[in-house]
Amino acid sequence: MRQIQKLIGCVSLCLCLMLIASGCWSRKELDDLGIVAGVGIDEAKSGGTYAMTAQVILPGQVAGGGGGQSGGSQGGSGSAAAVLTSQGDTVFDAIRNYTFHAPRRLYWAHNQIIVIGKDIAKKGIYPVLDIFIRDPELRRTAWVLIAEEKASDILKAKSDLEEIPAMAIRDTMETRQATSQVAAVNLHDFAAMLMSEGTSAVASLISTIEESGKTTHSLSGTAVFKQDKMIGRLDRQQTRGYLWVIGEVESGIISVTCPTDGKKVSLEIVRSSSKIQPRMHGSELEMLVEVSVESNLGGQMCDCDFATIPGVKALSKLQAAAVRTEIESAWKHAASLSADIFEFGTALKRKYPKQWKQLAPNWDTIFPETKLNIKVDSKVRRMGTISAPALPNTRRNTRTGEKMPSE
Repeated sequence: MRQIQKLIGCVSLCLCLMLIASGCWSRKELDDLGIVAGVGIDEAKSGGTYAMTAQVILPGQVAGGGGGQSGGSQGGSGSAAAVLTSQGDTVFDAIRNYTFHAPRRLYWAHNQIIVIGKDIAKKGIYPVLDIFIRDPELRRTAWVLIAEEKASDILKAKSDLEEIPAMAIRDTMETRQATSQVAAVNLHDFAAMLMSEGTSAVASLISTIEESGKTTHSLSGTAVFKQDKMIGRLDRQQTRGYLWVIGEVESGIISVTCPTDGKKVSLEIVRSSSKIQPRMHGSELEMLVEVSVESNLGGQMCDCDFATIPGVKALSKLQAAAVRTEIESAWKHAASLSADIFEFGTALKRKYPKQWKQLAPNWDTIFPETKLNIKVDSKVRRMGTISAPALPNTRRNTRTGEKMPSE
């Protein structure tokens, strides 16, 4: 009996050692992979339905510091990324067709951005994104962007601050809070918008610009979708109006006009929040949007002394009016497109589920007729390290903007 127990113990130990000694059976060696940092998809001119552009990291160039230009569109000496192209009848087909000419297997788990050409976005974006949502290797945190023209142009553009251009675009998306004029949407959130009843999806618009003789990228607004087709766009001001409503304004500058001489005053947003409350009055539908915003005086070009109670009240009123104007601009444009980007339908469904069942089939026509009631709670908190503007030979009384002659 004791010998049998020893035999069983030896066999168990051998099995455990075999498992430990097997190592990482599914490992992927870096030298065998081409790590994709960004991908763009356009309509193919010939030879397939889709033309794909992949920006692939060159590990040796990154580790060696590049030794030349800071970014590259075609690889080569000094470039930290190579741009590879492929075509296919489907996006998955185009991905597999890279094996015909790419010396390494492309690895997609670290992809940061998905750029879709505007022509495809207008015809329907879901067939393009399906593989990125379905395949477990592809991360859903990748940013979704719509190119003003060709996605390939975005992937070939360079960046002076990043060796890998796709990483520069990723970083630009992540620093959007400084202006709050970019609607940054990742793949997971975009898919959720597409599947949400009564909500129209949005995504960032990106374009190429010439800067110091080089072609680089710039975020240019927000693409608006109906179903999965792009039907319009918001400019940067309208984008912030949209972000005010959904509570995603984190920072930025509000420029208001000085009440005395028409010069500009800059207010830095420090925090904000919003609340959407649907209200039904018989057959009339109202959406109450309550926005709270706090800011500091960042800079002024006029000689008003705002460090007084009347001065702070004046700035608060100007700020509230500016916020209201941005919201109204976004609302009017969305209503003209019959696109509920504000998720009013979702709020209505949550509060009035029975009524929503009746309204949902005709929401596209009901949404533009909805009454919008905007309330802005505006506060200006701090004046900075100085109170009155640093002007020579000037004194002010306690009334905003008025001067007293020097003594």
